[in-house]
Parts: sequence; C-alpha cells; structure tokens
Amino acid sequence: MPIDFTALKLNTEFILVPADTTVGAAYAQMPKDSREKLAFSYVLALLPDGKYFAARWIEIEELGRRFGAGALRVVKLTDLISLPTPTTPPPPGGYAKLADYSFADLQRLLTPAEAAEKSQTTTQEARQIRDSNPGKRLIVLDNGMVIGLIILELLSGDTLGNDPFKRGGGVLGIEEKPAPRGVETPPIVTNETIPTPTPHQSERVFNYWLNQLDEQGNGKPLNATIPLKQGNVYELKINLAPLRDDSFAHSDAAGVDLVEETMAPERQLYDILIILESSDFSLYGSLEQVLTVWRGSFSKNAVAFAFEPLKDGTGTITASFFIDGRCFQQIQFNLKVGGKISAEPVLTIKEARGKSLAGVMRMAATGSAPTVESAPINLVIIKEPAGYKVILGGAGVTRATLNLSEAQIAEQIGKMRDALLLIVNMEANGEAIYQSEVTSIPANVHQNTLKALARQGALLYQRLFYGPGMGADARAMGDLLKKISNDRSLHIEIIAERFIFPWSLLFDGDPRAETIDPQGFWGFKHIIEYMPEFSVATPVNFVPEIYTGEKLPMIFLANTMIDDQLQTNSYPPVIAPQLAFFNKLATVEVQQLTTRDQFFKLLQDPQAPPLIYINCHAISKQVGEQGGVYSSKLELTDGQISLDDLDFDAPPIDGGLLNGPLVFINACQSAELSPYLYAGLVPAMIQRGARGVIGTEVDTPALFAAEFAQQFVERFSKGDAPIGQLLLDLRKEYLTTKNNVMPLLYALHSSGEVVVKRK
Repeated sequence: MPIDFTALKLNTEFILVPADTTVGAAYAQMPKDSREKLAFSYVLALLPDGKYFAARWIEIEELGRRFGAGALRVVKLTDLISLPTPTTPPPPGGYAKLADYSFADLQRLLTPAEAAEKSQTTTQEARQIRDSNPGKRLIVLDNGMVIGLIILELLSGDTLGNDPFKRGGGVLGIEEKPAPRGVETPPIVTNETIPTPTPHQSERVFNYWLNQLDEQGNGKPLNATIPLKQGNVYELKINLAPLRDDSFAHSDAAGVDLVEETMAPERQLYDILIILESSDFSLYGSLEQVLTVWRGSFSKNAVAFAFEPLKDGTGTITASFFIDGRCFQQIQFNLKVGGKISAEPVLTIKEARGKSLAGVMRMAATGSAPTVESAPINLVIIKEPAGYKVILGGAGVTRATLNLSEAQIAEQIGKMRDALLLIVNMEANGEAIYQSEVTSIPANVHQNTLKALARQGALLYQRLFYGPGMGADARAMGDLLKKISNDRSLHIEIIAERFIFPWSLLFDGDPRAETIDPQGFWGFKHIIEYMPEFSVATPVNFVPEIYTGEKLPMIFLANTMIDDQLQTNSYPPVIAPQLAFFNKLATVEVQQLTTRDQFFKLLQDPQAPPLIYINCHAISKQVGEQGGVYSSKLELTDGQISLDDLDFDAPPIDGGLLNGPLVFINACQSAELSPYLYAGLVPAMIQRGARGVIGTEVDTPALFAAEFAQQFVERFSKGDAPIGQLLLDLRKEYLTTKNNVMPLLYALHSSGEVVVKRK
C-alpha cells in the first residue's frame, strides 16, 4: 500500500532550490509573514547522489551561530568541517558571509534526507526511513517531483524563545538584496559586544516554567506568584536555550559551549535524559523524558511533566539529569501549594547536587576521563518519606527503592566506626601498631585487619540491598552492582540526598574466605566520588583544571596544639615536620595559618589559593546523637569553628573564591568523627566557591595522616594527576607495599577529574 498521509502527516511548508543556490538567494524566496513561518519552513536542495539537503530555516540560522562565536558575522571556508570542494572556488580565505555559500557547500553539516516515491513505499517503510535520519525527516516524491516531507517534529514554538536570531537573515549576514555568489563583501560590524562564554557560564541555560492544563490537556501559562491549587493539574516544562522571559527558575549549563567543541565532528545531536521523582505530587505520564540538543544550539524540544498537588504547603520535585547514561546534576524544586500570593515565584530551586554538564560531557566526548580507564557509573539517591529511591546510571538506567531510614544507616555506620577504632587502637607487644611512626603493618596483623573490615563491609552491603523489607528491585540492583564491580574497575559518582555512607568500605567479595581479597573493597578497586551539593543551581568553579605557574599556591591551616599533645604522649610531632616538607617542595608555595580569625579572613578573600590543607581535630555527630549531624566542628589552635561560626564570621562573598580551592582535611585522632562531618561542611565550602573537599571519614592516626598528606600534596602539585585516580593509586600503593588500609578512610567530595595544569 502507498503511504497513508492520515497516519503520517505530509508537511508542504518548503521551497525547493538547486544545490548551487546560495543561502542568501534562498532567503529571498522564503515566506516572511511571521517569524515562526520563516523559522519553521524547510529549504530542500537536490544533491548529486539523489538525496536532499533538508533543513528548517532556523537550523540554517544555527549554522551561522555555530561558526560565528555568538551572532554570526563572518565564516571562513576553513571553519566548515570536511566540506567537499565547491564547484565554484571561493575567494581566498572563504566568503565573507554564510549567505554566500551554496547548499552543495554545506551538505556535510547536516545529514542529507532520503527520498521515497509515495506509491512505492508503505507507511511502515516511510516511518522507518524517517526515523533512521538524525533529523527525523523523509522527502516524499510523486513521479520524481517533490510534494512534501514526512517529519517527526523535534522543534516547537518553545524553541524560538525570545527570538535569539533577530528577524530575517541578519544572523547570516544576509542583505535585503542578496550579494552575488563569489563576490566578497566586508563583514558586518555592530556596536554590540558579544560576551565570550567562560568555562563557568553559558548563554544557554536550563529553563523551568509552569503551565496549567485544562480538560483538553492544553497548557495555559501561569502567573509566577500565584500558588498552585489542589485538584488542578500542571506541567513542569524544561528546555535548554537562552534564558526565557517566562522562566520561573533556571540553572546554568556550565561550560557546555566549550565542551561541545571537543566532541567528535560527526556528533551533531545529543540527548539529555531527565527523570522526575516526588512524594508530594502525583506525577502523570512518563517520568523519563529526553531533551534532544543540537550541538552548539538549543534543545530541539521542551519536555513537559504533568503533576498534581497532593497537599497544601511547600512540596518538592526532584529532577535528575543524565547524558550518555551518566547523571551530571540533581535539582530539587520547591513548589508552593495553597496560601496567599507572595513576591516569590511558586517554583524555586531549593538545592542542587552534582557536577557541571561540561564535566560529564568532557568524558562523554572521549568515552572516558583523560587518564582513567575505569567504566563510569553513578548512583543517584533521593530521600523519600519512607526510605530512598536509587537510580543507577551507566550503560542504562535502573531504579530501586531502599527501605532504610536515616537512623538505620547511622546505626550501620556506627558499627563500622567502632570496628575501625578497634583497628586503629590495635596493640601488639604493648604498641598501638597503626599509630606508630612506621606505617608498614606486619602481615599477620594485616590479615586480621582485612577480616574485620571485610565482615563489616559485607554487612554494610547486605543491609543496603538485601536487608529486611527490601524488594526485588533492591536485590536486583545489589546483584547488578556486585557483578559489574567484580567484572571491571569503575568510576563511581554518587549524588546523594541525606545519605551519608562510607562507600569505599563496602565489601562485595567473600568475607568468609581464609585469605581476604582486598579487591573486594570498593575503595581498593574503584574511583569513588561524592558529588557535592551546591546551594544554588549554578556550579561555581566546576571546571576540573587548576591552572598555575611553577609553584601551586597553598595554605596549610594547622592546629599546632597537635604537636604538644603528641609529644606529651611520647609521639613525634607532625605539624612542624609537614611545614618543613612543604617548604622544600619545588611545586608548591605554602603559607601557614593557625587561628580561627585567619581562617575566616581566608574564606573572605576572593584570591584564596587553589589548595587549602587543614590538619586539625574535628567533632561530628551521627543521626540521633546529641547535637545532631550539623553540630560538626573543626578545632584549630585557638578554638573550635562550627557551621554557625562560618555563616556568621565568614559568609559567602559575591563571586565566591575565584581560584576554586580544593580543600583537603586531615582530621586525626579526634574525640568523635564520622562521615557526617561532611554533611554540612562540604556544602558550606562549595557555597563559598570551593571545587570540593577530600578528607577522613573516621578517626585517623596522626602520624599516618601526616605522611599520607605529604604524599598527596607532592604528587597532586606536580600536575597531570586527577585526584580520583591519585587517591586510588595511593590506596593501592599503601596496600601492596605497606599492608596499610588506612587510605580507605579518605573520601572524595569532589569531581575525580580535578587536576593541576601548568600554564
């Protein structure tokens, strides 16, 4: 049967031109009744191989934007990737404007569309041919004559946003009367200053806005300040485009412009998967939708999630963003239901976690991080009223619900902390072995340590995925993680909401084996990074490279009382020797600070150096303990610093810490220490502009901690050593050369790709 045009709509909004027609000449033939009419009409040009150049006018404009660093003015032929030689040679250096190039010149920039005779093609065949084209388009012929296109629409009116291209062909350098082909014209000069995108900003953002749906499912724009109502159905709309006038909120695409330049030339489109979760709203329809983005441009579509309020008050919706199966960001929205009108929009961004889109796309462009050969996966963990929702991303996306409370998690962490304290305080011949100046551990002690840790690590894994009340989905995720963990090394990125956990100590091997295989511990096999939370949806300083001169500036913030305490107990000092060691390094320039006021002033200095190393005592409490998890304190020479002290004496400054410091915390031999130390401290540092934090999760022997810090700073400051791989290498080195497991106690609350680069 011929194509059924009631099943596949025929689009007849096009002009047909010869392949040697210039862009400028085609513009003269385009409909100009309205901006939308012009933008969404097609230009078709028959190519020598029988296929067709087929592009919306808005897509041709976007070619101009791609090659013009903002609004296009001049395009050189050498800028156009892999183009065939034009039939009419251009002048030296190429034409002055894209308007002077023909569609034959531009055919390699868009995948040509196939053509099919309507009477010789079935509806199913037409659909298959259309869907195999990246632009989802098929040219339909009637006895060799073009009668229209069959398309799967990816663009919508939302794509136009605030008309970023201006009217007509201005973005292409088109004059009212097109210049003849082959005549070089001077570039258009304007007084407008076009900002150059930086790694931290993009002229494109993720826009978030709301519509109310009527009984026919049509969307009506909402007033941003009028609260939502129970009984009404709304839709949350999201796109990637310049900032819209009607956006309720937006978040930065964070360096996507520069990263797209590193993608393979043939990759013109990429997809961003968005997954929604909420316990405060009923979510209708698909909870997983895809934004299709044209490289260097806006998303071709805007996704829309339908939802209905369940109760009055402030409810939350969590959106997780994935690219190539990897989560790069988690945004939590607050939505106001009921109550009075206020100046604040009914939809706001409460908090965000993750890394920049650029950070993930940098790896996606090459398939892996520059120096990491491990497979990337991520665990997105969302707090719900009862338990946690876990989304596992990697080769695909898998979900599970963990029936665990914060108190149950804290209980398991407490047991692991107690086991580690027994190890740290373990004695032989009257000596605390792990607290010795000699950090090599006897083989028999090492085996006993591995058995004790494997037991607790296996129990952690068991209770996490197979404990009482766990469903088949949780058990299946535990099985899947164990399989891929045993098959290969992984780069595990964890984006977690109120889920503090010592992931490096998880053990998925055989804890009852006569000889414990250390590769069963996640921290000895995988790169593990906790994606930090930032208080606003614009990540600051998330580009991983720290560029520096010959010496990396560094602050050594030290509690000098530690030396006195150690020497009182007949141990050698650690603070003074570390300072002497750093002063001798040719790769760092160190300054020592010791007091609370000095620390506060440091956090108020926009030029604070890119590496801050803190060696002190610390106090942190678990869920249910006195003071709670946010009673964390750092103890410096002249007193303690709480999170309240930071907010009062060193609040975030406008623009943040411009050098994006990496903060290394050595909290050693503290009275109380747990992973919960970082629940409030890491967001506080990120909010001030830090790239991230690396530090100990439980009590750590002071002499080992000092030695480890020296090793870390020396290797990191040399450059070209991403901290994720560096931390894994140091763990393996201490394990194999010294039988020492203490590096497992360090956790990375940062992108593992942070690296020093020499200018």
